[in-house]
Amino acid sequence: MLALMCAGACAPILTERPRTEALLEIADMSGPLLNKLSREVLEELDDPLDAYAAPDLDAIEEAFTEQFAAALAADADMPERITDEAAGLLLKFDGLQVALDVAVSRGNSALARSIVDQLIIAGARFEGARKLVSHTLLADSLGFEKPDSASDTTGGPDDEAAETVESDPPEPNTAAQGDIDAEAAQPPPEAARGLKRWLRSRRVVTGALTALATCLVATSVLAVAAHLRLEGYRTEIVTARLLEASTEALPTDGSLAQLLAAAAWRLDPTDAAWAAMSRAVDSPATGQFTSGQDLRSGTVAFNPDGTSFATLGGDGSVELWDAETWKPELLEDGDGFASNGPLSFSPDGLMLAAGTYDEPVKLWDLRTRDFIEFEVGHDVNTLVFDPLGTKLAAVGAVSPDWLDLEAEMTTSVTIWDLETSEQISSFSAEFFPTDAAFDPEGEELLLATDKDAYLRGFDAATGDQVSELDFSDEFGGTIDSFDISPRKPHDYLVCTSGCLVWRQSDEGTPSPILSVDASAEQVGFSPKGDRVLSVVSGEGVAVANVADGTRVGVLPFAGLIDDLAVSPDGRTAVTLAAGTLQRWDLDRLAEHREIRPTLYPSNFSMASGWSLAVNTGPEGTEFFEGRYGAAPVESYPEHVGLGSALSPDGSVVATLLDASPTAIDLWDAASGEAIDTIDDDSDTVVFWDFSDDGSMLFAATAYLDDGEDAMYQEENDVVVWDADTGDELTRVTLDGAWPAESVDVSPDGSTLLTVDGGGSIRLWSIGDGSLVREIGGVDSQPFEARFSPDGGLIAAATSDGFAVWDTADPSAEATVFDTGFSSSAVEFAPDGRYLAVDESYTTDYEDERPPRVTVLDLSRGEVVAELPITSSFSLSSQISISPDGESLAFLEADGITVADLSYLRGDVYELVCEQAGRGLTEDEWREFLPEFEYRSLEVCG
Repeated sequence: MLALMCAGACAPILTERPRTEALLEIADMSGPLLNKLSREVLEELDDPLDAYAAPDLDAIEEAFTEQFAAALAADADMPERITDEAAGLLLKFDGLQVALDVAVSRGNSALARSIVDQLIIAGARFEGARKLVSHTLLADSLGFEKPDSASDTTGGPDDEAAETVESDPPEPNTAAQGDIDAEAAQPPPEAARGLKRWLRSRRVVTGALTALATCLVATSVLAVAAHLRLEGYRTEIVTARLLEASTEALPTDGSLAQLLAAAAWRLDPTDAAWAAMSRAVDSPATGQFTSGQDLRSGTVAFNPDGTSFATLGGDGSVELWDAETWKPELLEDGDGFASNGPLSFSPDGLMLAAGTYDEPVKLWDLRTRDFIEFEVGHDVNTLVFDPLGTKLAAVGAVSPDWLDLEAEMTTSVTIWDLETSEQISSFSAEFFPTDAAFDPEGEELLLATDKDAYLRGFDAATGDQVSELDFSDEFGGTIDSFDISPRKPHDYLVCTSGCLVWRQSDEGTPSPILSVDASAEQVGFSPKGDRVLSVVSGEGVAVANVADGTRVGVLPFAGLIDDLAVSPDGRTAVTLAAGTLQRWDLDRLAEHREIRPTLYPSNFSMASGWSLAVNTGPEGTEFFEGRYGAAPVESYPEHVGLGSALSPDGSVVATLLDASPTAIDLWDAASGEAIDTIDDDSDTVVFWDFSDDGSMLFAATAYLDDGEDAMYQEENDVVVWDADTGDELTRVTLDGAWPAESVDVSPDGSTLLTVDGGGSIRLWSIGDGSLVREIGGVDSQPFEARFSPDGGLIAAATSDGFAVWDTADPSAEATVFDTGFSSSAVEFAPDGRYLAVDESYTTDYEDERPPRVTVLDLSRGEVVAELPITSSFSLSSQISISPDGESLAFLEADGITVADLSYLRGDVYELVCEQAGRGLTEDEWREFLPEFEYRSLEVCG
C-alpha cells in the first residue's frame, strides 16, 4: 500500500516532469527509505532511449510495489519506519487533502495521526490541522479498525473488514450516490489519476459520505474530541521542545533556560518540567555574545566606570561594548595580529589603550573616539596605567635574534606622561617579562620575569631599580603573573602553576594567607579586592573569598578560556573563549559555601546530624561545624594519619594510621583522648567507616606481595569489628587479586555490600561471613555502591554513569543510567528522596562538559541539580547529604564544598521567575512558542 501511496502522492510531480527527472526529485525530497525505493524504481524503469518520456503511472505503481515488497522481505520493521517518511513526503507536496484522502481511503488512522504530528511540528495552520483530526476521527467511527501491529500501520483494512463494509452498507442516499457516479464518469485530472483509481477500487468515499448522512449528531461530539486530541498533541510536542531548548540554553544563558522551563511547567506541570526548572536555579550564565570580528585568542577588559567593556581580537580589532545592551562599537578594524594582546582602561574610564604585534600602541579618548599612537619599536606584552591615570607603561620583550632560540631576551619598558604625551623614561631589565603593574602609589613599576620569584620595582621617572619583593621562600620557581588588590593592606596574588595570596605587613614583608588553584595567566582580584577569580583549565572559573580563602562558587565552563574580566561592582564577570563572550552573574553564587581546612584535605567524614565534620591528614586532625563552618573549630595536631571516619553521633573518631600491619586508632572527639587501637595483620586498608547505628566499624583490608610491584595478593578481606569493644565480629575473604574498594552495611545491620577492583558487586552475611549473592546487570566497571536508607535499593557508581537495583527482587535487572560520565561516588539522602552521584569526567573525549555532582530526585525520576566541581574526588565515600536534605557536601582538592539544596523543597517556579527577573521577549516567544500568541500563556508574570 505504501508503494502505491507513494506513487499516487507523487502524481503532481510525475505528471509535470519527465520520468527520470521526476523520480530523482522525489528521491531527493524523501527520507532515506523512500529515497532508496525511488532510486531503485528509477533503475528498474531506466530506458536511455526514452528517459524523458511522459511517466507511465501503471508501470511506476508496479515498480514501486515490487521494490517495496523486496525491501519488506529484507526488513520486517520497514513499514513502521517508512510511515513517517511517506507522511512527510505528502506534506511536501502541499497535499493536505491528498494526505487526508489517502489515509481515509486506505482505512489507516495511524497514518492520519502521524500526518497530524507532522503538521503540528511543521507549524501548519491550526485550523487545518484540527479539520484533519476531526475527519480522521470520523473515519475511525465509520468502522476503520486501528492497526494492531507495525504492518497494519501501512496497510488498509483487512479483507474481512472490507467485505463487511461492502456487503452490509447503510441505506444509500440516492442523490448523493448519483452525484458521485456523475463525477466519477468525468475524466479525472491527470495529477490525481492514481489517487482516484484507489478511491474507486475501494469505494470507501461512497461509504463514508453515506455514513456521514446518518452521523450528523455525532459530528459535533467528535469535533470536540478532535480538538482535545489536537490540544494534547500540541501540548506534548511544545513542552518537549521547550524542555530541550532549556537544556541547550542552560550552559550559556541560565535566565533563558529558567524561562523556557517555566513555560513548559505552565503548559504542562510534569516532573520533567519541574526538574528542568530546578536544574536552572542559581545558574550563573546569563548570555553568550559574538561580534563580526575575530575574537579568538582575544583579550577583554572592563571599564572602571562600569558602563562598558572592551575586547581586543586576535586579528587586532578593538571593540567597545555597552555593558547594558551588550552591543559592540568598532573602534579599530582587524587587519593585524594580536593574540592575547594587551588591553587596558585608564582608572577614570576615559581612555583605552591597546597593543598589537609590530604596531604602535594606540590610546583612545573615549569621549571623542579620537586616538593617538605611541611608537615603541618592539612587541608589547603588557600595557598598564598608574593608579592616577597620569602615566602609561608599555612592557615587551626584545631579542637580539628572534631566529636564535638560544638568544637571551631582555625586558624593554617605556613610560609616557599622558598629559603631555611625552616619554618619561625608557629602560631595560634582564630576562623575559611575564607581568607588570604599577605599585599602589604609582611611583614604581613592578616587574616579574622568568628569572626568579622576585617582584622588582623600578622608579617610573628614572628607570632605576629601587625595591624588590622576595616570594621565593614559599613560592618555588618563577612568577608567571601577579595582581595587586586596590584596598589596604594591599594583597599580592602571585601565580605560577598555582597561586598564593600574600598580605604585606607593616614592615613591608609579604606573607602567604591562602592558596588558589588556578591557571597562571587568567587569574586576578575582583575590582573591590574581596574576591579572587581563577580559571581552572577545562572546568571553569573558581571564585574565592580573600578574607578566609573559601570558594564561594564555580562558573562552569569546559573549554579553554582566553581571558576574563569583572565589572567594577563585582556582580558581573565576562569570559572570552573560542571567539565568544560569556556573561556571568556572580550574585548567584551566594548560596555556595566551603569548609576550608588549613591542613591538607585528604578526606572528610560527617556526623549523621551534620553537627560535626572531621578531616585528617599527615599534619593532624581538624573539626568543623558541619553545615556552616568555614574555619576549623578544633584542631588536634597529634592525631595524624591517612584519614578518619566519624561515628554517626560525632563522639568517636577512627583514624587510620600510616603503619603496616594495619592499625586504626579510636579516640574521643571531644577531648582527643585515646580509646582503643584496633590492629590487623593486613598490609593496608582501602576503605573504612562506621555502620549507620555506630555499633560496628568495618574496613576493606589488603595484603601486598613482597615483589617490587607491590601487587595485591590473591585473597583480601573485609573485616567487621564491634565499635565498643574492638572485638572482631566477622571476616569475609574475597577471591581474586582485588581488594574491596567500597563497603557498606545494610540498615538492619545484617548484610555487607562490597565492590572490588575486579568489578564484582556482592552481598555477604555479617552473621557468618557467607556469600549471599553476587549482583550483576552492568557491563561497566563499578567503583562504589550504597544501600538506600530503607535497604530497598542499591545504587552503584560506574565507569559510564550509575545503576540502581531493587533488593527485594534478587533476579531483577539493574536500571542503568548511561550519563556519558564516569562516576566515582554515590550517596543517598537520609530520607531516601535524593541520590547524589559524583560525575568526575566524560567518557567521550569530544564531550566538553565539566565535572559535576548530579542530584537525582527518586520520587520524580529526574535530575534536579547539577553542581559544578573543580577537582575529582581522591577517595570514595566523599559525598554527604544533610538529614533534612537541604545541604550537600563533597570533597575537592583544597576544601569541602557545601552546596545549598533547600530550594528543592520550595516553589521552584517562583524562584526561577524571581532569578530570571523578566519574561520572555517577543522575539524569544516567536522562536520557542510560535503556536501561541505573545503572552497568551502566563510565564513569570
